[in-house]
Amino acid sequence: MVTEGGDNYLFLTGGQHRPLALLKGEAEPEAGSIDNFWGNLQRRQALCRQNGAAYVHLVSPDKAFILRESFPIPIGIPILERYKQALSPATYKNISPHLSYPLDALRREAQQVCSRVDSHFTLIGSLCCLEAVLELAIRQEPFARKTDKAGQEIGNTSHQEIPQNTGNKQEFTGGIPADSTCPGAASPGSGSPSQAPRPPINISILRPWVIENSVEQGEWSGDLGSKLNPPREETKTLLKLPQRIKLLGNKIIKGNDGICDIYINRGRIVSSPRALVFGDSFARGLVPLMTRIFGMVIFCRSRYVHDEILLGFKPQLVISQNVERYLSKVSHDDERPPFLLYPSLRADPVVVPSLFSKLMATCMAVDRPPFHRFVEQIQQGIPIDSLSF
Repeated sequence: MVTEGGDNYLFLTGGQHRPLALLKGEAEPEAGSIDNFWGNLQRRQALCRQNGAAYVHLVSPDKAFILRESFPIPIGIPILERYKQALSPATYKNISPHLSYPLDALRREAQQVCSRVDSHFTLIGSLCCLEAVLELAIRQEPFARKTDKAGQEIGNTSHQEIPQNTGNKQEFTGGIPADSTCPGAASPGSGSPSQAPRPPINISILRPWVIENSVEQGEWSGDLGSKLNPPREETKTLLKLPQRIKLLGNKIIKGNDGICDIYINRGRIVSSPRALVFGDSFARGLVPLMTRIFGMVIFCRSRYVHDEILLGFKPQLVISQNVERYLSKVSHDDERPPFLLYPSLRADPVVVPSLFSKLMATCMAVDRPPFHRFVEQIQQGIPIDSLSF
């Protein structure tokens, strides 16, 4: 069901997650959902801390809360606020550094972050969410910068844009040249590329880069405008990634759970940290933007955090995510299947590309020689489809 609001904005108000009833406060989350949600966040926080990774969970705010003035039906408090009310202040204080709900930031740019014909965020909306997530991540290990008694950072404190020569033009790497050896990074023939690089994350470089690389796709009806007769359209803006950034996917098109994308930034594969993202289509929209800062990013379409992927890939940042309406039902991580078995569990006859399978297997053991050889080949400029595994 699609509802039209002010200024020609369309809103999703029907479906299995009862979005309108949740927005109005007339429906409650399914039994156990609130306990499962907070239990998941505590479990994931501990797992990431034990494995040297920063962790942030993103709840993507509902479009109706962002554009409350344009929504034609009175609504209650955000669904996440109802979840918070069930938690003790002390427990929430421990969890809140790992929970992002950027409603205020999105409302400040409401006209730019919401599409009129789609339930998902625009490119700027995804950017706004990513900025909020990274603001929490940089306060955690391994990214937090240590200071002395005078408040001065200890060690390499440069947050300036340092250019590196990448051929025809320079690339700014946000603090550490992409060909330098930072703590935990490996130069060819020395060290281990599986160790955790710790360059500063310079969030300020994201927005100019996204704007510079934005392109208009043309007219598009989205997941809401396409339901009208005749369909309603608007111009969609996409991020055009530089050639040095490569994407490999498992090409799952039937169903959602189990979709996997791997992004590789050739200029940052050694000097920059790795990131792992679990979530729905809103999380998938963040990942291309993350390639400006991270050397490798893996996206796994799942409501859970899958330990086997985290332990194999050893990322320095883990993000989990759900759109706000999915708070109607939250399952515990204990119910998760092995991530790579999702297609088999629903009898999906998908044929995963051989190159993706080899790369994914390599990324699940970053401490072993095959991953080290993969990194060396990337540094040597060998094309992705010519890599030897």
